[in-house]
Amino acid sequence: MHKLNLTEIFSPTGYFGKNLPSFEDRPQQLSMAIEIQKLIETCNDGKQHCLIVEAGTGVGKSMAYLVPFIYWAVNENKRVVISTYTKTLQEQLTNKDLPFLKEILPLKFRYSLCVGSENYICLRRYEQMFQYGLFDTRTEVEHLNRISEWLKNTETGLRLELEFEPDDRLWSNICREPDMCLNKKCKYQTKCYYIKSRQEQNKSHILVVNHYLFFANIAAGGKVLPDYDAVVFDEAHNIEEVATQYLGIEISNTGIKYLLDRIYNPNTHKGLITRAKELSDSKQKEIIELVDNVRQNTDVFFTGIVDKLGSETVTKRIRTPHFIENILDIPLEALYNGLKSVIDEVETEEKQHEFLAYTLRFLSVKNQIKTFIEQSLNDYIYWIEITPKTRYIKVTLYVNPVDVSSILIEKVYSVISPIVFTSATLTVNPNGFAFIKERLGLNSSHRDTETVNVDDLSNKKNNGQQQNHHIEIVCSESLFGSPFDYKKNVLIYITAHLPDPSYEFDRFQIQAIEHTKDIIEIFRGRTFILFTSYETLNQACEFLRVHLSGITILKQGEMPRWQMIEYFKYNDNTILLGTNTFWQGVDIPGKALECVIIFKLPFSVPDDPVTEAKIEYLLKHNKDPFKDYQLPESIILLRQGFGRLIRTKTDRGVVVILDPRITTRAYGRLFIDSLPECSITKNIDDVINFYGGRNYD
Repeated sequence: MHKLNLTEIFSPTGYFGKNLPSFEDRPQQLSMAIEIQKLIETCNDGKQHCLIVEAGTGVGKSMAYLVPFIYWAVNENKRVVISTYTKTLQEQLTNKDLPFLKEILPLKFRYSLCVGSENYICLRRYEQMFQYGLFDTRTEVEHLNRISEWLKNTETGLRLELEFEPDDRLWSNICREPDMCLNKKCKYQTKCYYIKSRQEQNKSHILVVNHYLFFANIAAGGKVLPDYDAVVFDEAHNIEEVATQYLGIEISNTGIKYLLDRIYNPNTHKGLITRAKELSDSKQKEIIELVDNVRQNTDVFFTGIVDKLGSETVTKRIRTPHFIENILDIPLEALYNGLKSVIDEVETEEKQHEFLAYTLRFLSVKNQIKTFIEQSLNDYIYWIEITPKTRYIKVTLYVNPVDVSSILIEKVYSVISPIVFTSATLTVNPNGFAFIKERLGLNSSHRDTETVNVDDLSNKKNNGQQQNHHIEIVCSESLFGSPFDYKKNVLIYITAHLPDPSYEFDRFQIQAIEHTKDIIEIFRGRTFILFTSYETLNQACEFLRVHLSGITILKQGEMPRWQMIEYFKYNDNTILLGTNTFWQGVDIPGKALECVIIFKLPFSVPDDPVTEAKIEYLLKHNKDPFKDYQLPESIILLRQGFGRLIRTKTDRGVVVILDPRITTRAYGRLFIDSLPECSITKNIDDVINFYGGRNYD
């Protein structure tokens, strides 16, 4: 048993102080660690306990939750999942924070980075590529040769180790797919990279995952991750968004075509059916005809959708069942039965397993399309997205839950305790944590769970018996402000003279872009411009490239995100224009970033299908959609954008808010009050004086 003394660990004379040359005493960090330790100590009283913690930038929240949970996991033989939203934080935890703690703490613990199994190469399928000549293009051959060289040295078999981005089709043919895995019957079992990773995870006290993998595990009935005893959701403000995506349905014409090509590709005349040489010619021909029939009906089905909605980029909510005739149901049923009939006819167990996997995939496609057309799930959103590509039009059908709180209660809170939710942005003034608690189903202490098959969930077993019971969820709250001196180091510049975008959007956009140019000329780079739409971003980029000289303009989408960030960090006279993904999870400390321009307050688009459905859901439950959902959601995202600027104690800079509604509308005060206390001006000369007076010494 290793005794935990948090004061000793976090003090200037303790483990941190002695091992960190740049150690800074952070009272908020110690206080947060103490709160988490209290949570852990109360989790054996028969109730479900959680703690929701806002910890401002610079608190060091990852260390604050890692230390008490590491001690608990080692002392009690427990396993803890740390779930993040961004890859940046995942890498910080596994490459920096956990190795540091492993080196300095007086106890031995193990940790693992967990990624989806499709990120691992499958040696059996890799060999199959050569055996059956599954590659079709020169690019695939070139990439396969480079992968062959990589395999001579890799210890993990992880795609992220590759120094190039492999062809997607090639990787899909050689990666580990759960339903294709032969498990113990595979001849490569002892060499399997994925099995080795799972063995390591089963020995680990700490598992680092992302929110997507966490909810993939929920959707898969707990088969993706090892059993675990506690969860820390870092970047917890994103949980609702990810859960909504992963606990729904997504099916597209390109996805169906991909599956059909795996059975038989009419262009290459290759596929699973042609590799089954033991089947009679007539049986092979029968399956190929069934595949062709599904292919033709798929084209007709999705073309019908395009005819109804148009071939331009569109996102359309489908409100009534049978929006289009389900001409795919019978062909998919026939293909399912056809594939099922040959499973026992193929010779090897390997081929039988592969045929079975595709049989079940087509059954799933059939059921998903039927669910979409019949709209058989209550309180779900049904919508279609049309995206024109260079050579084709992609059509995607979506089915998502309107409200994930009941699912989280049933499949997370009722079976796991303790749980920590943390982020730098969880509160909205004046109501504190009320918004995030409402969205995540944490706003009431007593819940009745619906019938739950606990055996299918994460780690509480009851021999598969279903149960109805009353659950008490005790949710505590803590708020720890940032140790940074925002009043001294940050100036907020508000441009109240621009037109109101709600009424005169075109005029606002033109004048805001012109004013953006004026601000950039002050800073000569070192600026992020954050937009709420690609259309406005593109117009701004076009204008700035014409009217700015000597400034490098990086536009989202023109190069990989990580490449843009690296270039921005190490090149002066550079600005970066980004939307959604650049509002959060980007860490650029120091003089590389001195100005963040918020082009428009980040309200969600009211006619977005998910937003629209949530508004209707709230109205149905006598809630005010603007006050209870749209406004607080926008405030949290603004706080995230603001947070890109100051990453260390010595950082200094200006946040520009071009949207005049922050001063002209009554709700604007709520945005300001939710930001750290800073100096605020409406005078551009103050920006010039503030910037000219910067001092980093």
